[in-house]
Amino acid sequence: MHKVKRVQEVLEISGQNETNRLINLCERILKIQGTSVSREEFGVVSSPKGTFYGDVTLSDLSGKQLNCSGAGEYGWFISSKPFDVKIHDINIDAAIFVEKEAMARNLIELKLPETLKVGVGSLFGQPGRNMRAWIRRLADNGVPILVLVDMSPWSLRIFSTIKSNSIELSNIRGLATPSAKLLGLTTTDFWRKNGMLTAIEHSLENMSKSDLKCAQQNRKIPAINEDPILRRENEALLKKRKKGELEAFKAFGLPLTSLRKLYVDYIKRKSRGFNVKLI
Repeated sequence: MHKVKRVQEVLEISGQNETNRLINLCERILKIQGTSVSREEFGVVSSPKGTFYGDVTLSDLSGKQLNCSGAGEYGWFISSKPFDVKIHDINIDAAIFVEKEAMARNLIELKLPETLKVGVGSLFGQPGRNMRAWIRRLADNGVPILVLVDMSPWSLRIFSTIKSNSIELSNIRGLATPSAKLLGLTTTDFWRKNGMLTAIEHSLENMSKSDLKCAQQNRKIPAINEDPILRRENEALLKKRKKGELEAFKAFGLPLTSLRKLYVDYIKRKSRGFNVKLI
């Protein structure tokens, strides 16, 4: 839009960020007028972001039928319009969405999806609209949603966006998954008796000024402050002033077979706390 001269002369768009703001404004205006239309429906889509690996069979927007565990080495690249994707069969007991691509790939390489009969999605950081819509679709089809992120104030925001949507896009339906559960990393893994990661507390890092500022701001975000679990996590981070990354699992220095067992034990034990039983 901002590269078309006649549009530029009327709207005086300075760049892509301004274009994004106007697109969001269009969505809000349409909702106010009683027409709930997303940007995807009037032809504006963002670059697809995120992958999903697991025994889920679907037909993509081209009409091609595929299984997400065979669509590529690390799964299916999530469509920009996942609500238009036709799902034929779901053969997983839960779906685990991982903040970092490297960690998601590690789980897939170690064959955890097959071992636990789960799907594994890579969020690539803050999940895009397409990924959030895909997560919601799976949840609407009865799949338990588990989220695996770093132990940091930024990662609490990532999880809250999945569970409650972002403030900016609160007017768009189908992007929030209220049933999503925070699988980890959590402060209880490191700082509670019998926590699964207490032995590697040394792997934690000091929170930076930016991290502390983020945690302070989290207190003002309703999706975090009004959720007892997220509020507890955020306050624990502020108190200890420490953060942990998913790479902490590697701090045990285990060979691959033992690391795989650690992942399996961690996921199964934490899942049971949400009444999600995995094989």
